[in-house]
Amino acid sequence: MFSKILIKLIDEAIVPAVLLVSARVLGSIFVIKYTGIQFEEKSTFLTLYFSNHTDFLTVNSYSSLIMYGVVFAGGLFFLLKSRIFHDSHVTPVVAAKMFSLKLGNFIQSSFDVYSEGTIWLSYSYLMTIILSVQYYFKLVYGWVFVLSLALSVLLTLILVSDVERELEINTNE
Repeated sequence: MFSKILIKLIDEAIVPAVLLVSARVLGSIFVIKYTGIQFEEKSTFLTLYFSNHTDFLTVNSYSSLIMYGVVFAGGLFFLLKSRIFHDSHVTPVVAAKMFSLKLGNFIQSSFDVYSEGTIWLSYSYLMTIILSVQYYFKLVYGWVFVLSLALSVLLTLILVSDVERELEINTNE
């Protein structure tokens, strides 16, 4: 029997995963079209062959950057929701106004907020680990890996400050 937390995490991880795969594919197409890089498409599904390593490096680096940008934007959106619409942070006046505007679904419990945060932060670090391996094998530019690492740490620090704020609110009650 699966626990409620595990089912919730799996359920919340599907949409971000689809977004990330879409961002990678669309990012690759965009970079190829924007830079005019020539490629060959073989019989295998979604496999592109480039004439030289530099072209591959450019497409892979920038499409990875676009994909990480989606992860970072999702993380920022989550953090914005956790700061503004967390049920422990919303004042009664704001909550009443939101419910009158039929926006009550934006107000979320700690369980919902932090399970969503766990997903986005996990994807952020997963992307950073993948980019570090790709950088080690010279498959992406170094600055793409460093930027993803710095932004992942930034997301973590903001999440930790929100958790500390939540703990402070709970201990004062």
